[in-house]
Amino acid sequence: MNSKKLWKNYQKHIPNGLSMLRLLLVAPFIFGIYTINTTNYPQNWQIAVTALFLSIITSDVLDGFIARKLQFTSVRGAKLDIIADAFYIISSLALFAYLRIIPAWFVAVILAKCAEFILTSKIINKKSQNKKGVAVFDKIGKTSISATMLLPGVFLLRNAINYQFVMGVLVYILTITLLISFLHRIYIIIQLKSED
Repeated sequence: MNSKKLWKNYQKHIPNGLSMLRLLLVAPFIFGIYTINTTNYPQNWQIAVTALFLSIITSDVLDGFIARKLQFTSVRGAKLDIIADAFYIISSLALFAYLRIIPAWFVAVILAKCAEFILTSKIINKKSQNKKGVAVFDKIGKTSISATMLLPGVFLLRNAINYQFVMGVLVYILTITLLISFLHRIYIIIQLKSED
């Protein structure tokens, strides 16, 4: 196999590799957040946890960008990306709820959004005859989930800002925008049904 073919073959695995990396980074990141909140920790620990956070966010941005740029998008890759995002978000929020930094009901809101997203994506795909079975995103929902992924970053700024207040305000704003996303997706389904 020549080097060009080998490189092309390697490139197509980069997006999924980034999603897998994100999955692997979640456990040490969660441990780091827990440690920062509950114990005295070495000064470099905050830097290490911040580096993990930035790696998770960067890998999320890069995997989709690279997949589209190199035209290596796939159903499996899209599902892996969603699983990695969900694992990171739910783990982070569950820890913050356990530490009483955010209300526990917000974790339930996110879990409900995940369930609704899967169900409405299936219905929209079926009604629009999209055979690929890829998740169907809406701008409001995608933006809200992206903002939710940044909540741990607000916590990491705790020495510079009143992170509990900021996270509290964001939780309510995100709940409202996720509700709007839900209503928008129901509206899309109603429109698709009326076209039958």
